Amino acid sequence: IDVDERQAYDLTVPVMTMNAMTEDAAEGISAFLEKRTPEWRGR
Repeated sequence: IDVDERQAYDLTVPVMTMNAMTEDAAEGISAFLEKRTPEWRGR
């Protein structure tokens, strides 16, 4: 994809927002803060 920086952000923000709202995202943050290996569930 040949886009400028602004267009790249416009394309990625919705996807990153959806990814940040998953159960796995919350698990990753919790595992990091608790210094443990995350238990990914694909959700």
